[in-house]
Amino acid sequence: MFVDTRIMEHSFAPFIPTAEERASVEHLGMQDFGQPLFVWFENRMRVWWTLVWSTFTRVSSVLLWAPYTLLILVPLMVDGWTQRERRKHTFEFASPVKQRYAISALIWMPILFMLMLSAPIAMHPLITPACIFGFGLLMQTGIANFMKRA
Repeated sequence: MFVDTRIMEHSFAPFIPTAEERASVEHLGMQDFGQPLFVWFENRMRVWWTLVWSTFTRVSSVLLWAPYTLLILVPLMVDGWTQRERRKHTFEFASPVKQRYAISALIWMPILFMLMLSAPIAMHPLITPACIFGFGLLMQTGIANFMKRA
């Protein structure tokens, strides 16, 4: 995506002078001025593009689990709804503390997962299904402990 459109190639041009640009400098001895800085910056740009590549690779791995997401989430949501309905007709109390923590975790979980996708650390292949199951269990807990009269 970024190589074919030459975006990656053009991202280096404004910041790193080519050999022709360095040779065309009018003042003698200034051709190599700032060269260590340019080498350092080029290495940082290559690290950035490697991070983009690894993020795209991880996203494609996560998307492999997309068809199974509904198969995992729907039964857990139905179970949570069933628990809620059962609690409405018995004398069990819904736990607002559990419900609040589950909803808070549901808010933070996708944010942390996106950060983990772009983090330059090794990601175990079972992270994605574990996150899907965790998301489902949090939804189940949040639905099951929702207020009786809402």
